Order: sequence, then C-alpha cells, then structure tokens
Amino acid sequence: MSQKFDFAVDFSRDSIQLNDKISYFFSVNDNDKINGSKQSLSQSFIYQLPSLIDLNSRRDETNESLKSSLKQVLDKTDKFKKDISKFQKELSQKNGNDFKTLDQLQSLKNQQLQLQQELLTIKEKFAASNEEKSKLTEQDQSILEQQELIDKLLNEV
Repeated sequence: MSQKFDFAVDFSRDSIQLNDKISYFFSVNDNDKINGSKQSLSQSFIYQLPSLIDLNSRRDETNESLKSSLKQVLDKTDKFKKDISKFQKELSQKNGNDFKTLDQLQSLKNQQLQLQQELLTIKEKFAASNEEKSKLTEQDQSILEQQELIDKLLNEV
C-alpha cells in the first residue's frame, strides 16, 4: 500500500552552498500496542543544489521573461493612452451621455485595472527574483544595471 504526502523543508536556515548534495529518507512508525510498533523506511533520495552556471541560466531566463512582460505592459499602456485620448475627443464633441459613451468609459476603467494588476504582478516577480539572487550569490554589475533599468521602467509606468 502506498500513500502520497507532501513535506516541505526550508534549507535556507542551514549553510548550504552551491553544488551541495542533500541525502534524505523518511521514517514512519505506527502505534500498534498489541502486536508492537513497526517502522518503515523509504528509499533514500538525493537533492542537489544547482551549479553557478545553472543559476546564471535561470537568472537570464527570469530577466528575459520580466523584460518581455514589461514590454507587453508598456505596449498595452501606450494603447490605453491612445484610447483615452480618442475617448476624450469623442466626449468633447458630444453633448449628451448615451449608452455607448458609458460603455466605453467602463471599458477604459477595466483596461486600467488590468494594467495595474499586470504591473503589480511584474513588480512582485521582480522583487522575488531580486531576493532570490541576493540570497544565492552576489550580483554582478551588468545584472544590477539591468535590474535598475527594469525598476526605472516600472516606476515610469
């Protein structure tokens, strides 16, 4: 009989270095007082921390993903600005409030909320990425400059 379970371990509290290997297993005991308790051991598992090359590769992928997401949001922001300008021109030419105008206004509000949510998501990913990088190794100057550029673009949007 096998049964699945989840177990999480926080290795950040231990002094683990790159390329370290962690070997572990699970031990399960029952509480059978009549026939005596029994113990079962799992197979041994090995968790290997990534190498510096793997970490740098992940960093690059994360940076590219963040840049791509940010570019998409900037493009959406430009489109949103154009839509607002167009709406303002149409509104100045009309005297009354009709259903179409209210519908356009609601659509613009929805676009604004969506853009704000996407920016918040990118900002959270950026912060998580930055925190992970500072934990694992010191950042080199070029990566730091890229991060500052992304942060500057986030603040401008």
